[in-house]
Amino acid sequence: SRSRKSHRQAVEVFRELLAMKRGDEPAPTKEVVSQAIAAWFEAKRSEVSAGTAERYGIAIRTRILPALGHRRLCDLQYVHIERFQSELRTSLQGARSRNLVRAVLASWLRREEDRGTVSPRVRKAIKRERPEERDYVVLSGKQARALAAELMKDRPLGFALVLALVTGMRIGEVLALHWSDVSVRRLELRVGRTVIHTTKDGLRIQDRTKEGHTPQRPKRVPLIPELVPLFDAQRQLQVTSGTRT
Repeated sequence: SRSRKSHRQAVEVFRELLAMKRGDEPAPTKEVVSQAIAAWFEAKRSEVSAGTAERYGIAIRTRILPALGHRRLCDLQYVHIERFQSELRTSLQGARSRNLVRAVLASWLRREEDRGTVSPRVRKAIKRERPEERDYVVLSGKQARALAAELMKDRPLGFALVLALVTGMRIGEVLALHWSDVSVRRLELRVGRTVIHTTKDGLRIQDRTKEGHTPQRPKRVPLIPELVPLFDAQRQLQVTSGTRT
């Protein structure tokens, strides 16, 4: 209830005061959150994929900066992070989306701890949520064949969707496949690329999957024999239409 929440906040303020008394107070600085997190992001973006960097940037611009960007680092406290998370739960749908924002915030705060600009207790306020359980529908063999037949009416997108459904590959990995990645004789695919979308470049092929596989060190995905005729039909379609393979 509201009284319990107020009591909890009062306790956290008291703990902050105790930490300051013990000498855990961060070094005084005029630097604000917006400046510090911009410097962290500039260094971090070279360590992650372009797609991840874009999601981090969105989380910073749309969630973290509006709520915390104006605060001085030395003034940032446990209760500020707790209040931020409370507001996040009402303004952003989906535990996974909220956890992404928390992950960005935690990573940045860890850097500030190392710099001595933020109290170590501040990051402890971040509490990850358990993602919502999802209901899955398992298709029967007859239903799966009917779905595949319906999808295949839309070429070439239908072929990509069927391949993703049958193999469990991400759609970006399917769209990035080259014919040199397909081995019908061995009944396997070699997956080392994916299609990503960035604000700057739009859609492009990246030589690294989300799991870290590359064309030199690909993930090997088994094929079922029933997919071989679909590959043959897709190759013939591309030859007929003059599409590059």
